[in-house]
Amino acid sequence: MQIVHFTPPQLSSIFQVNETTIKRWIWNGKLKANSTIGGHYRVSKVQLDNFIKLYPQMSKDSYTIRRYNKEKNIKMMGWEEYYELMLINKHEEAFNLLQSVYISGNNITVLIDNYFVPVLWKIGSEYEKGHISIYEEHRISFRINEHLSRLEKFTSNNLKANKTAILICARGENHMIPLQMLNLVLGKNNWDTHVLGINISYEELEKAVQEIKPDMICITKSYNEDNPKKYLEKTIKLAKKKKLLIAVGGSGWSKKIKDNKQKDIVYFDSMENFENFLKKI
Repeated sequence: MQIVHFTPPQLSSIFQVNETTIKRWIWNGKLKANSTIGGHYRVSKVQLDNFIKLYPQMSKDSYTIRRYNKEKNIKMMGWEEYYELMLINKHEEAFNLLQSVYISGNNITVLIDNYFVPVLWKIGSEYEKGHISIYEEHRISFRINEHLSRLEKFTSNNLKANKTAILICARGENHMIPLQMLNLVLGKNNWDTHVLGINISYEELEKAVQEIKPDMICITKSYNEDNPKKYLEKTIKLAKKKKLLIAVGGSGWSKKIKDNKQKDIVYFDSMENFENFLKKI
């Protein structure tokens, strides 16, 4: 489990108070905090736990803290509750649930693999069965995208990025959410990212590689139809020429790629496995 630290802006969101209030707690000695070389406050998980125990009245209005106190002995709470909250349009409570899971010691990668991914599968399955409407499918997907953006504050750091990645969807793929997941995990591991988006032609990719000079190209695909063979061949040739890695993920790739039998491409079936790969390179 990673060592979790919190900044005043993050704690402001968790406690539902403004950032000045968080700093005042630190200045008054109520909330213990460490200070970085640049003078920025960082509150450890232990320091946060101690504050909650000593000053429960400070967190009485925070759904996140109330939920954390209730469930803190449970490592993971069910993604089903997150889905149900989203389904009835209680998206703010759903986000607070994610925050409570995070402060209990689970990192962003755990949230992606154990909450976002199964919920995305769920809404796809429920839509295909006719149990939810296209409006509901789009609404929940939009809120998931929003939640991923809001969680970015938990991955920010002041370290200079040491590697760069280009993130794109495979040809014909229109789902941006997997790219946002990748963006979070790469940022958490100190990578600089350039999200090119959906339906990127080979010519556009080649131009981006020339300008950005990345260390890796990440491609996501959710549908089962294979990419045009020539497009993939050109991308592999470009990567070999520039000495780049190609990492792919998603359920839409061919069995050959999923089994990692496609030369010069590495396939990942989870963000946890992808993150473990990042730590080795």
